[in-house]
Amino acid sequence: MWTEEKIADAFGQIMKEVTEAEFDKEPVLRKEKLLGEKIDLKARDLVVLLHRTEDVFDVSVPDDFICDGNFDTYDHILGLLLQLLVK
Repeated sequence: MWTEEKIADAFGQIMKEVTEAEFDKEPVLRKEKLLGEKIDLKARDLVVLLHRTEDVFDVSVPDDFICDGNFDTYDHILGLLLQLLVK
């Protein structure tokens, strides 16, 4: 069973694997666009993040979430995971 704390910890670990950003030390980065200058992920890194997130949490990120441009920040993705997993 996923709790908010476990989700946040696991997602934080995924983000450490995919990016060099220090989200723990600089929480303001959680609102920055992952493909933007401050985080500077490449499109392929975003695909890796998507697959890794879906694998770890055993979820499918809704297509409309991606197509609407919401798979774009740490906070947006974490918020979606909390919606999907915390009942």
